[in-house]
Amino acid sequence: MATKKHFLVKNFYLFLVFFLTMVCPMNGQTIKNKVVEESDYHLWGYLKQDQLSNYGKWASFHMSYESNKDTLFIKSIDTHKLFAIPNGYNSKFSLDENWVAFQSYDGYVGLLNLRNGKREHFEDATIYDWSNSGHYLSLYFQVEKKLIIRDIRSGFSKTFSGITDHHFNHKGNILAYIQEMDGMNKVVKINLENNFSEHPIYRSPDKIQNLKLHETKESLIFLEEYSHPDYIEKSHVIHFYNNKLNSYDPRLEKDFPKDKYVSRNLIISVSDFFISKQEHRIFFPIQKWTRVSDTFASRNEDQVEIWHYKDTEVFPRQENFNFSVIGAKLAAWDLKDNKIDEITNSSQGLYVLNESHTHALIYSDSEYLPLFKHQGLYSDVYIFDLEKHQKSLFLDKLNLENPILSSPKGRYFNYFRDNNWWIYDLDSQKHFAITKAIKEKITKDFSLTSRETIPLSFPVWSRDENEIFISGVNNIWRMNLINSTTAQLTNGFKHGYSYEIYNGPRASQNARAIHHNKVSIIENPKEIIVKKTSLQSKFSGFEILNENSQNETLVYGDILTDELFSSKNNKTMVFRQQRYDQSPQLKLYKDGELSDLYQSNTHEHKFYWGSSKLIQYKDSKNKPLQGILYYPSDYDSEKQYPLIVIPYDQQTRYYNQFILPSMAADGELLTSVLNLKGYFVLLPDINYEEGNAGISASNCIVSATKKAMELENINPNGIGIMGHSFGAYETYFTITQTNLFSAAIAGSGFSDLFTFSLSIHPGFRNHPETNYFEFGQIRMNKPFYEMKDLYLKNSPIFQSDKINTPLLSWSGKNDSRVFWNQSLYMYLALRRMEKENIMLIYPNEYHVLTKKENQLDLTSKVLDWFDYHLKGHEPKDWITNTNQY
Repeated sequence: MATKKHFLVKNFYLFLVFFLTMVCPMNGQTIKNKVVEESDYHLWGYLKQDQLSNYGKWASFHMSYESNKDTLFIKSIDTHKLFAIPNGYNSKFSLDENWVAFQSYDGYVGLLNLRNGKREHFEDATIYDWSNSGHYLSLYFQVEKKLIIRDIRSGFSKTFSGITDHHFNHKGNILAYIQEMDGMNKVVKINLENNFSEHPIYRSPDKIQNLKLHETKESLIFLEEYSHPDYIEKSHVIHFYNNKLNSYDPRLEKDFPKDKYVSRNLIISVSDFFISKQEHRIFFPIQKWTRVSDTFASRNEDQVEIWHYKDTEVFPRQENFNFSVIGAKLAAWDLKDNKIDEITNSSQGLYVLNESHTHALIYSDSEYLPLFKHQGLYSDVYIFDLEKHQKSLFLDKLNLENPILSSPKGRYFNYFRDNNWWIYDLDSQKHFAITKAIKEKITKDFSLTSRETIPLSFPVWSRDENEIFISGVNNIWRMNLINSTTAQLTNGFKHGYSYEIYNGPRASQNARAIHHNKVSIIENPKEIIVKKTSLQSKFSGFEILNENSQNETLVYGDILTDELFSSKNNKTMVFRQQRYDQSPQLKLYKDGELSDLYQSNTHEHKFYWGSSKLIQYKDSKNKPLQGILYYPSDYDSEKQYPLIVIPYDQQTRYYNQFILPSMAADGELLTSVLNLKGYFVLLPDINYEEGNAGISASNCIVSATKKAMELENINPNGIGIMGHSFGAYETYFTITQTNLFSAAIAGSGFSDLFTFSLSIHPGFRNHPETNYFEFGQIRMNKPFYEMKDLYLKNSPIFQSDKINTPLLSWSGKNDSRVFWNQSLYMYLALRRMEKENIMLIYPNEYHVLTKKENQLDLTSKVLDWFDYHLKGHEPKDWITNTNQY
């Protein structure tokens, strides 16, 4: 009996083992049995959202691949029906959510019927647009100058030839176009709701262009070109149509400046030709004529350059300065009194308009040049009252890193100064500091352009302008402008969270703001979507903040959550989630429930992949810091692995970001490849000390590296360091301070603080690098002659005799940000000392390599270098086969 019982028990356990082996994979316990090879990298793509339809019935998103074989997906929220469109991009849904249009890299515009799945391709169509009514689709064929308008409800289409420009009005019931045909140019309005009936507005043998329609009303404007025999440029007659035509011809107006013309050039990289909100003013660019006889543009190349020490701008900058003098300026035609206002001028060239277009702010930085005398980028700001045609000083010495923005209706300007957010009330003409009652920090620790503080985030307004919301280090605060109260809406400090209002893809854009910052508006202050992040663990997610300050958590955890799209009623939301070891996926939040919508790279569960975690360490002053430690894909705690450290400022913000494997990547984006090749990778945060950027960076890098060695089984003789640009400077300097690293790679970095600080680079807009050193990223804060010892101590080239680490450096020969001679200095210094180093110079390349063949070559050589020095592999021929002495 005992023998039989033993037999039964034994066979029961054998059966159990067999059962678990067979069943567990079916229950979600994935067995990874493949090593990712370079030939597999093309399988991975990156997921990015495109659109969510108006009421959340459909979502569009796309997968992009290094091979450029991208795919656009359209998916039903309710039925999960999925359409795949190879090479598709730029999708937009119709208002009724029954159609989606898209463009294709194959050279057509597509239209997909979401009810029956039928597709149409419009070959050679270059752009498309939906009317705001959602009833009409326009398709434009640029080469043929052909326009097709389709009524999406009936299927009726009409084709127009010779079209050079076209736009829907804001209601979507009118379309206006410019047509060139039979030697004539004409402007026509089409009534789309009346059988596409056409109403001619104007015709001329002269060229007509720049058709613009009012943002919310029925008026439109356009320009008619003319020439002057004495001048090079073309000027224009301005035409305004609002049931009748009103024209402004500079040739016929006595008050129009005779040395200027109506230009089509841009002032601040957006359209500067538009109708004011009230329809009684037209804004347009104005510019100085250039006589045919003038030859200023062809300066004699043999002419001596005079570099005077009292010049407000150094000689190479004077071309930029001259452009600001002779470039386009903003003017306005007042339709009520037929008066022209020149709003900006040669010394006051940049502007911001309030949203109601009644006032303009004009920037004047000429008083704050040269920059070194004022330790930053500053400007006086003037306010121009367009109703009264008067200009006066608004603010003096404003830090240009702190933009001025308008409120949604235009009553207020808001700006940051003296560690506070301020508003200026155009009604009362008074300035108010609105954040003095906030009991936490609302500023960043460091500015790249001045020694002044800059804000953590920008204000968010309620649509009615009664409330403004500000994010601090931990919390969101609401300022009520009606009763002057301040309320704390979150309790982030208690739990170590950071809260900020999520300014997602639907945030509006103030297109004419000098800095192009988003003017964010909360449509429903009773239901605010906020982003929550743990300052310590970097966990993140989204919450809905209700009017009673009670938070409803949508999602939160050890995962990166971003790209939230919401339907018009906020009932449906789609957002993206990713981890370093989990490819991006789309999650759906609907009716209070969370579900999966799409998972990218579904093959990845078959492969070994790395992982990541945060590590804690301290700098030389005992300040706590964090870094990201990435684990090899074949990690085994019993094995030793090499480690590569990649320094650059604060990098834990990248925690949980998925990184595609690519041999064409560089820097921290090479992390996946290095993990797959059997390396740990460390991205440390760095706390900088003013005047000691190199020394403080080196201390943090070494401290983080030693902490990683304490935590994991890292080969002490297999540690490398690699950096690019400022990270390359940190790499250079760190290997002068320690022998901890067995190999180093530095790309496009500077090695000599003295020569670099006394340089001028086109990539820095020809500003002297002294600015970058005294109030920028180098953080020296003083010129070299006032602190020679610290420039010396923090300059890698002057410590190069201490380097014992084999160094590979690289640079693009056309790098305009850090000239390649900075790599050359270090190469020549180490060469003279007969210390191991190789320099790679890529012809016709820049600060970052742009040609794929060079990207692949560099990554290959990076791996060769580290494999040789950190893993003990045989050196490749390019490392050893040289013309050696």
